[in-house]
Amino acid sequence: MAYCVARFYSGPANVDVEAIGTWLQKELVPSIAKIPGFQRYSGLHLKDGRLGSFSVFDSKQAAEQAAPVARDWLKSRRELAEFRLDMALQGQVGLAITGSTPATTQRAYAVARLYRTDASFDQVNAAIEEEGFSAIRAIPGLLRYTTAQLEDGRIATFNAFASEQGARAVTRTAKELRMKGGTMLSKVLPGDPEVLEGTILFTYGK
Repeated sequence: MAYCVARFYSGPANVDVEAIGTWLQKELVPSIAKIPGFQRYSGLHLKDGRLGSFSVFDSKQAAEQAAPVARDWLKSRRELAEFRLDMALQGQVGLAITGSTPATTQRAYAVARLYRTDASFDQVNAAIEEEGFSAIRAIPGLLRYTTAQLEDGRIATFNAFASEQGARAVTRTAKELRMKGGTMLSKVLPGDPEVLEGTILFTYGK
């Protein structure tokens, strides 16, 4: 079963985000990509200023091999000495929906939604497949839509879009589906999620 990891780092405000993205692509990602089970890695710049990454592997074991590689690289870059891990999210991937929009050379946009619910992961995935799959996949600009059962008990959706406008469209659609009375989605995801969003600096892999 595929396994995903998202990490977010806080640090100085006056950093060269483009340079950091280049360092990641040229120095860290090639090392992580050598790990058996690697699928893909994205560099992120959140709207709140934090830097981050989202990676997917074939298994939890493969993902755990990448963690020390990333830590060692971060320590080796003196320019990043003031950055600290602020949040780490990881868990088993459930749904992995690919949108109908082809990837472009333009900067894509990422949105993560973190839900607390008493419903099981299987129930949430079933509700999304039954009531939301067609509507979500049809939204222009969707690149990827992934659900994950996080280790901390929350359920997350990690989404990539061709533009911020596409992300806003999915936000509206998701809220409309959840707020519609009597639906499975309204029962399994009754509360508003914590939302993290920002620019995708690059994506390497599948």
